[in-house]
Amino acid sequence: MHKFFYKIAAVFYKLYLFFSRKAKNIEKQYLPLSEINKEKWFADNREKELRYEYDLDERSVVIDVGGYEGDFASEMYSRYKSTVYVFEPVKRYVDYLTRRFRKNNSIVIIPKGLGAKNEELTINVMEEASSYNRTQSIHKKGTEERILIIDADSFFKENKIIFIDLIKINIEGAEYDLMDRIIELGYLTKCKNIQIQFHDFYPDFQNRYNRIKTELEKTHLLTYSYPFVWENWQLK
Repeated sequence: MHKFFYKIAAVFYKLYLFFSRKAKNIEKQYLPLSEINKEKWFADNREKELRYEYDLDERSVVIDVGGYEGDFASEMYSRYKSTVYVFEPVKRYVDYLTRRFRKNNSIVIIPKGLGAKNEELTINVMEEASSYNRTQSIHKKGTEERILIIDADSFFKENKIIFIDLIKINIEGAEYDLMDRIIELGYLTKCKNIQIQFHDFYPDFQNRYNRIKTELEKTHLLTYSYPFVWENWQLK
């Protein structure tokens, strides 16, 4: 009798596994590419292996666009003692960053976003997914806040930045306008490494991505890519 019930249980377990896999495959068909590739990114354990390994030192300039709580800036300074400019326009994160790095003069907090022009905008604050291009993400709903954006050209000129060893960009859809501006200004060749997270919720994102990629391929090599999660372009 025990063997009979064991066989029945085994059959039901196999059916459960079969339909569970089917359900996951169906679910994946409706997930955005970023969510699918994000699973792969973390499954491959690529975060520290790829995002922080660069040929930098204390003379290097790193720009962190979308600083959030400063973990990227902290890691880069800890490893290389580089000068890090952190752009973060949301007040609660600016306050946190200011407290966190108050004793470190090499990590410079810029309480603005870096963009295509000087302007004031409304951002929807959603922790690490804060964006002025959408009011909610898959997981969060935003609360509105007014922020300032500084034109990339203005910032680079005012701070006499002539070469950037690494620029990291994660700004929830605003990366398309920023990259178009960097290309327009001829600044691509001033950026040795461009680590960027493109987003797939932005209107016409694929065409805009393709145009930017075409320009990047003229000056840079793609060193790694998990599409719409993280990719890095290195100057040829």
